[in-house]
Amino acid sequence: RLRCRAVVEPRFYPVFTLLGQSLGTVVLALEALLKVVPEVFIDTMGCAFTYPVARLVFGCRVACYTHYPTISTDMLSLVERREESYNNRGAISRSALLSRAKL
Repeated sequence: RLRCRAVVEPRFYPVFTLLGQSLGTVVLALEALLKVVPEVFIDTMGCAFTYPVARLVFGCRVACYTHYPTISTDMLSLVERREESYNNRGAISRSALLSRAKL
């Protein structure tokens, strides 16, 4: 049982959610890999930030199936146009600095 499971929940990251969740997957992967180091690390959830951890830190071969990008071009376009949306809060879309940082 993994105790750090909650670190990947979006409710913990009201701003920069994808970044927070991506870093959370690293924490979760570290916890799992410290318990058991497999010969092959298989990811079917699209947690790409975990691949270097599994490969470089723990020496696992990595196999993955990612059927969608974590951040799509349409999501990036909304941020670039500074348009408020489901993935771009008003506070960020109104700020050139925060929009730039998000990109």
